[in-house]
Amino acid sequence: MLCLFVVLVVIIGCILLVKAGGSGSAGSSSTYDPGYVDFEIKYEDQLQKKADAIQDAADRDFADPEKKLENYQKVYAMLEEFKAYCNSLGSYGVRYYKENFGHMEGQLAEDERNYRNGEYLEEIEEREEEKRVKKKAAHFKKKIFASISANDYTLQTDLKDIVVNDSEYDGERNWYNLAIDELLQDNKIERFKIGNKVAFRVMQ
Repeated sequence: MLCLFVVLVVIIGCILLVKAGGSGSAGSSSTYDPGYVDFEIKYEDQLQKKADAIQDAADRDFADPEKKLENYQKVYAMLEEFKAYCNSLGSYGVRYYKENFGHMEGQLAEDERNYRNGEYLEEIEEREEEKRVKKKAAHFKKKIFASISANDYTLQTDLKDIVVNDSEYDGERNWYNLAIDELLQDNKIERFKIGNKVAFRVMQ
């Protein structure tokens, strides 16, 4: 969404050029209008503050694809609010919004449509896959820890057999390593050796 609002950075520069005696208003190719120039100078701070708020909202990024869609709606609402504010300032305000921001509503809608039909679907699939992997890893983690907890120690070979012979095992991932690594990181178990064999026991 950042590309949509790059024009916001340009607007103040255009206004400053007008202050310096430019022959046209910001974003306008129409005949020079002193009243419009005065309008831009008078409301410059207020307009820029609101434009910056829209910029900040548009720049926000979210890992959750649903949150991204919600943010599109938030920016839509902010644009509508800004439009109403500009309209409340009279004919020059209407002109200002139309010339500098009028195209953004259509661009924002296009960006959202492209996101829904592209990245959004991919991100939803990735999120569902992450949930599936997390759930299955938790299943094997629970089974392995239960086996270790039931004995003074459990050999690595026995734990691997537990995983491979489980009805949830699909060979898609190394579920044994995922479960063992998490248990070790959580300091719930410790690895040690009995002769040349690797074994695990509950942390004391």
